[in-house]
Amino acid sequence: MTSAALSSPKDYALYYHNEQGFSVFVLKYKPNKDRKRPALASWEEFQQHLSSEEQINRWFAENPNYNIAAVTGNISKIVAIDVDGLTAAKRIEEKRLEMSTNLRTALDDTMVNRTGSGGQHIIFRLDGETYISQKILWTNKEAHSQILLQGNGHYVVMPPSRHPNGNRYEWNGKAPHLVTTQELNEFIRLLRPSTVNNQPKQQEVVVPRPSSIPQQKGLDSNRPNLPATTLTPDKMKELLSWVIPYYTPGIRDHMIFYLSGMMRKNGGCPLDIARMFIKLLCNASGYPDEDLDKSLTVVDNTYRKPLDELNGKSGLHDLLVISYETASRDEYLARAEAFSQVCQIIGGELSEPKGGDPNGNNNGKDNNKADFLGDGDNNNRPGDWLARQKAADKNLNVISTVANEAMRLDHFMTLSDTKEILWYHDGVYLPKGEDRIIMMLEELGGYYVSSHIRTEVIEHIKARTLIDRSKFDKDIHLVNARNCVIDLRNGECLKHDPEKYLFTQQLPADYKPKEKRTCRKILDFLYNVIHPSDVPLVIEFIAYCLIRDTRFQKALMCAGAPDSGKSTFLFLLMAFLGKLNISTKTMQQLTENRFATASLFGKLANIFADLSSKRLRDIEMFKVLVSGDQISAERKFKPDFEFIPYAKLIFSSNLPPLPPDNLEDEDAFYKRWLVVSFNLRKNCLFCGTRIEKDIELLEKLTTEEELSGLLYLAVKAAQRLLLKGRFTKSPYIETVKEEYEKKANPVKAWASARCIFYEEYETDKDRIQEDFEDYCYRKKLPAFNRVHLARELNSLYKVRDVKKGSRGNQKHMWKGIALRKDLRANGQLDLGLYHDTDEAEEE
Repeated sequence: MTSAALSSPKDYALYYHNEQGFSVFVLKYKPNKDRKRPALASWEEFQQHLSSEEQINRWFAENPNYNIAAVTGNISKIVAIDVDGLTAAKRIEEKRLEMSTNLRTALDDTMVNRTGSGGQHIIFRLDGETYISQKILWTNKEAHSQILLQGNGHYVVMPPSRHPNGNRYEWNGKAPHLVTTQELNEFIRLLRPSTVNNQPKQQEVVVPRPSSIPQQKGLDSNRPNLPATTLTPDKMKELLSWVIPYYTPGIRDHMIFYLSGMMRKNGGCPLDIARMFIKLLCNASGYPDEDLDKSLTVVDNTYRKPLDELNGKSGLHDLLVISYETASRDEYLARAEAFSQVCQIIGGELSEPKGGDPNGNNNGKDNNKADFLGDGDNNNRPGDWLARQKAADKNLNVISTVANEAMRLDHFMTLSDTKEILWYHDGVYLPKGEDRIIMMLEELGGYYVSSHIRTEVIEHIKARTLIDRSKFDKDIHLVNARNCVIDLRNGECLKHDPEKYLFTQQLPADYKPKEKRTCRKILDFLYNVIHPSDVPLVIEFIAYCLIRDTRFQKALMCAGAPDSGKSTFLFLLMAFLGKLNISTKTMQQLTENRFATASLFGKLANIFADLSSKRLRDIEMFKVLVSGDQISAERKFKPDFEFIPYAKLIFSSNLPPLPPDNLEDEDAFYKRWLVVSFNLRKNCLFCGTRIEKDIELLEKLTTEEELSGLLYLAVKAAQRLLLKGRFTKSPYIETVKEEYEKKANPVKAWASARCIFYEEYETDKDRIQEDFEDYCYRKKLPAFNRVHLARELNSLYKVRDVKKGSRGNQKHMWKGIALRKDLRANGQLDLGLYHDTDEAEEE
């Protein structure tokens, strides 16, 4: 698809979402300095999960002129290179000749967006996870002249957003080109200034004696109770030699802050020593814009701060080492060595501070290592475990040792078809097993574990844990609850076992059959939003979701007017089944998007609210999914795989969509539906009091006690389903079809049964509305308000509004319509003025 096929910001946003898999959200649209700011209260949630098509439609319904942003990093599988200025663009062209063939091809054939100011956003597709947040790859210190890489935790403005100067962002019509980690490292290395050739010429370093600088009194009263470290002139020269190659533009202020923090907190250096070294560093750098006074102020402020606000060692490690993990292995190891030498010179020890401060201050991070190290020693620092193993065995095979320890601490399983690693946690196998392994390796080995070792360990674990996808969730009669495994045949509780019970889903509720919990609030809600006779059917369908096959071949349609309780019911279902156990695809996506069906693997249900009432174009995939036939599915940039879907399809709609016009076998469509009407009552069915809108209703319905009670009812209902082999209500196909079509157009069904249309008839609007609502309740159809009813009557039967009576005493009437019961009472039914009278009037 090219930009010529897209006409509005909404079109672009949907293209980025559906075709490219980007996580998108909207930005403020006014052409001012705020145009890059989110138009939402918070955009951080879209770093964790993709926005939905429904959200996108809702945003642009509010304002069709919103600017668009795409979240970079792992969620969208992209990184963006922000090329700002002509000099920056020239540098990329110069380095293009030095690029490998693959990287040069990717650069020439990837998505490039021209910004409104004339800059460029080069967007690459990633072939795996990245740890990059944001990096300045190059700058010449001039304003608006740099190359910036955007990754996790950031976003980039996308076409056709408008710049304050009135220009729109433009797209070259290409999709992001896939690059490997090695190619991205190559791109970073080529663009970044060389630390050898581009480093400013260092001045001669003359180190004065520490006593030559007077002690600054009053600034070191918070110095930790450590033995004072006096850096001799030789030590200062040595420290300077390790620091100066990495003291580059863009990170200088941070480096001064972390170095001074280390000297105070980890080395016990007096303030005068810290000031002396920072002076040497600034003078030796040779940068013309070096601001010595500013740097010394940073040092002074650091020595005034409370100790628990300093994270010198861990901050320097992140700045100097971790942020360059995607660079070449040699550079990464060189930086790790430099960091170790700095630690040794300042504090007299080697250290691996990633993940927490070695002095016991975790800086807001989880410092409990017992889960990983297995010895209950919470004082372990990252890398200590591997250091002990290396000390005990100088010929240690690091890869096999670390892999064995990771597999001892956690259970892993690797799907044989896609090579995706799952990891076991509290009774369930979760996705993103590679992330779990990486986190464990950081704890076990620290920076001793290089990128090469990490990759080898992951491949080692994959090879040892291969398993066929069909082994998971295999016994369709077992359900994984939070506290046990439930056997639906007898309601028995079984203990979790990572080898015996392989589940990829888990209900977020406890099952306690001995307590026989009730869910009074949930039952009250159901009895007041649907017809009482439909409540047992709904409970049975919830139970059907727990049975991992499609034996009954039914989908659930919740039909009803806006604010009739449909959405609350669906959110209740999501909370009961668990967000990880459901997908949220539309009917159109499941039948038309080839990637959508892959999201159903391992899911108990697919739930989508506010389905469009437009007539469907194709229902073949719908029939396959409801029947449970084996399908072939694929995820973007992943191998395809075969599986048998058992996710129950659940939708809500104001008016259910009708099948295609040219459908030969309509029965095949209608027989797969259970349609339940939602009509929120104005008065409580049980107490008779008026029902007020409760903004905390969903919170009250989804407490642990309510969900546990619903699980108990669902298990009992599942036992009945398995025993009887059918739902409580199993109408004939003719009845199902008739009821579905009525719910798809309740106004037409009511008009055919209750009304006569003739241009001379006039009827009070309130009376018409009351009769319509009464009919919908009796027939269990979705009822609508007067505005919608008026629109439908005018469209179908040309009914018009009229007013009768004098001002102040007027009656609002509809002309061209009369209720049959009114005409019967007046003896006028012999006129023969019927419109569609196939359905007999209910007495």
